[in-house]
Amino acid sequence: MGVFASEGGSLLINQAIHTLDLMQWFAGGVTRLKGVVDSGELADVTEAEDCAMATLHFTNGARGLFYASNCNTLDSPLLLEIHCEHGMLQLTDNTLWRVTTDRRLKLDCDGSPDGHSKSYWGLGHQQAIRQFYHAITHGGQTEYININDARKSLAMVDAIYHSSKTRQWITINN
Repeated sequence: MGVFASEGGSLLINQAIHTLDLMQWFAGGVTRLKGVVDSGELADVTEAEDCAMATLHFTNGARGLFYASNCNTLDSPLLLEIHCEHGMLQLTDNTLWRVTTDRRLKLDCDGSPDGHSKSYWGLGHQQAIRQFYHAITHGGQTEYININDARKSLAMVDAIYHSSKTRQWITINN
């Protein structure tokens, strides 16, 4: 678990990359970031990081804050919030909400996990695998994700590691 030579890291490359996928998908590409990775609670278990944070600048001018840890005392689901002028969008527990000062409206829900995986993992893996098999058996392509999207998320992971080492802002050329 978390060996640089064989896995390339720990939390960022194994778990948190999926949140970075979502952030760049919702807000557009990242132009630059400054990040920190560290190992605290799990330092005796892994040689790599167990927590990470980054400040992100997106191509559309938006700013983002990313934080991830696998040191939680409970199995916490993903929480992704997009703050806007008159409210926010909130993605948690496979459900997308529009939240304003006086209302919380459910916009969409992926359903619930199939019982074979942990609920806080979400349904992304199941959907991606299903679409992959469908593309093989029925032909065609899926628009779920492509290699360019994956490359962007990997560039963000690499930039966070690099920024943590240099303590500098890193420019990302997508």
